[in-house]
Amino acid sequence: MRPCATTACDHAQLLTQERHWDEAEAAWSEVASSAGGVGDREARSRALVSAGDAAFRADRPALALCHLTQARQAMEAASPLGSLLGVQIAGVHMELGKPEAARAVLEEVARATPPPHVQAVLLDTRIGLALASGRVGGARADLDALRQVAAVDTDAAVLFRQGQVDRLEGRFPEATEALASAAVLVRDEPRFDGPLGAILLELAQVAVFREDHDDALSLLDEAEAAWCRARRRSGILRTEAARLHLAASMGACDLVTGGIVRAIAFAAERELRMLETELHLAGGTALLSQDRAAAARHLRRALAMALDAGALHLAGRARLALHDAVGGSLEELETACAELVETPPWRTRGLLALALARAREPEGRDAALDLASTAFCRFSAMSLPADEARARTLLWQLARRA
Repeated sequence: MRPCATTACDHAQLLTQERHWDEAEAAWSEVASSAGGVGDREARSRALVSAGDAAFRADRPALALCHLTQARQAMEAASPLGSLLGVQIAGVHMELGKPEAARAVLEEVARATPPPHVQAVLLDTRIGLALASGRVGGARADLDALRQVAAVDTDAAVLFRQGQVDRLEGRFPEATEALASAAVLVRDEPRFDGPLGAILLELAQVAVFREDHDDALSLLDEAEAAWCRARRRSGILRTEAARLHLAASMGACDLVTGGIVRAIAFAAERELRMLETELHLAGGTALLSQDRAAAARHLRRALAMALDAGALHLAGRARLALHDAVGGSLEELETACAELVETPPWRTRGLLALALARAREPEGRDAALDLASTAFCRFSAMSLPADEARARTLLWQLARRA
């Protein structure tokens, strides 16, 4: 490579090391253009891969997709590097809210029988796709396969996915143990600040759902600090979304509107569809105690986007919150419960909401009693005392109507 090209590469590499993601993307794009101009296809492909990675970290998935697709087109798609790029492209499709495109690329890579290290990344991405779609059963099957490929159960990626699956299935002590172990493995490695932020955010989500407010606040602060070090604004905004859910459970939702509008505008401008969906859901939930009409607008948008992206668990959660905002039919609550079938903690909250709705019907006491009893037992089994108390209160009220 010519001296001037080497200097450009060094500059791009320095920007990457310092995590100036937008500037790094521009620098690597320039290197790729220069390499292409002199016919150095290998150097161009390498620079495009680096540009794509920088664009993804800069929260510009559409631009990342462009770079990575060009890089993959310049090589054998079934080669180890081509397969790895395919998996990266699938991850970008996920952020863009295009699960079918992601699934198609992953299936193509799987058919090529990639080497073990690519298989591990493939399985990890498939787990992420399944969880994003609310299909936790499929994620668990791939998690078992990932353990075999990774060969070591203490691998941080395995522990992280294990914690995610346990959290969504309501095994909160197990989720906390797995995620805490994963955090230990990456905490002292600056290059893993992004993964650490993701792990700490998952731990915070456990505390948020269990309404352990002090633990949740502490973990959210730690997660935000890690995301800030990684210079990943999307991670910071996901942490802010979790803060809004926590504030809603604490009854402390003040000055939500301005912050959530700015966050949603950022996600929309960057085409971060899954993040935008999460932010609408969080904003709508937080606004329930302040402005039900505004809450309903956010929640309807969250529901439409979740359905479009095939994110059934987010759709179910949006339906439940929308019912709190403006009411609705029993059929809507039943649909929410069906969408949440693979996420037992949320489905059980749906059953309790359905019990409350049945209890308002003149002849609905017996059906409400059955639903509330089921919810009470499941909340107890999942060690969710606040939810258990709500179910107990409804059971007591129904008993008085006997």
